[in-house]
Amino acid sequence: MNLVWLATAMMPKKDRNEFDREENGVIKSKKAWKKELVMNIYILLICLVCIFGMEFIPIPYVGAILFMCGIYAGLKSIYSIFRAAVVLKVYDQLYSEELRKKLVD
Repeated sequence: MNLVWLATAMMPKKDRNEFDREENGVIKSKKAWKKELVMNIYILLICLVCIFGMEFIPIPYVGAILFMCGIYAGLKSIYSIFRAAVVLKVYDQLYSEELRKKLVD
């Protein structure tokens, strides 16, 4: 599978009416994608602690709620980690230099 196509397909899309007047565009800088990758790795680690730490909480139902929330957030963060990693890998192929100068904050 072509990574450029995959990265383009996984990018968040916005409708023309959803743009703010102060917003430059939907293109993030490389630094913002790295920040998103690191943040989602931290979220995944917290989710794993919630999933495996549910047995140590003696309060009824809290362990089950932590487990369900950990599974949901963990799956979502795995997708976000994969998306950020793919976009970072092909960032220079996705956006030309003049487009980045125009749109990236």
